[in-house]
Amino acid sequence: GAGEVPELLEPVSISVQTTAVQRGELYDMTVMSGTVVPQTVPCGFSAEGRVAEVLVDRGDTVTAGDVLALLDTGPLTEQLSVVETEIQTLAEDQEMADRRYELEESALAQSGTADAQAQIALLGNAHDQEESVRNTRVEELEGERTRLEQSIAGAALIAPCDGTVLDVEIRPGDAVRGNEDAVY
Repeated sequence: GAGEVPELLEPVSISVQTTAVQRGELYDMTVMSGTVVPQTVPCGFSAEGRVAEVLVDRGDTVTAGDVLALLDTGPLTEQLSVVETEIQTLAEDQEMADRRYELEESALAQSGTADAQAQIALLGNAHDQEESVRNTRVEELEGERTRLEQSIAGAALIAPCDGTVLDVEIRPGDAVRGNEDAVY
């Protein structure tokens, strides 16, 4: 039961001190001195563009992750759409070129002419060169797509920490460059 002590295999000496319990208040106080220095954290967009909306004012309290301002992503979204359309068009062009090559190669092989193998080789070289040009252009466009997607993702100015907004140096319609301080 409760309060029973188990039997020990070896004798142990025990020293017990008791104190009477009294009702009262318990205090634990620590006194320190020092200087509180506020930390200023400048914030800027990671992308360039035109400010669409500023969501905070001087004196506002913010939490890490709050959106402070937004850039207009309309022009970037339009450019991204054009790039994606061109990538899709190049992919479709390649599919058509592959089908045309297969048909022409098959027709030449079945023609039985003396120079059919030479013509097939020329046709293959031309097909490979066209494919290489398309692939190079697709790689360029994919790089542009990545840049545009990163710019769109960087269109929100996010509070990096909890705090109070000390100053807002941007207004809707302002042009901003990437990594330029806008809110403190």
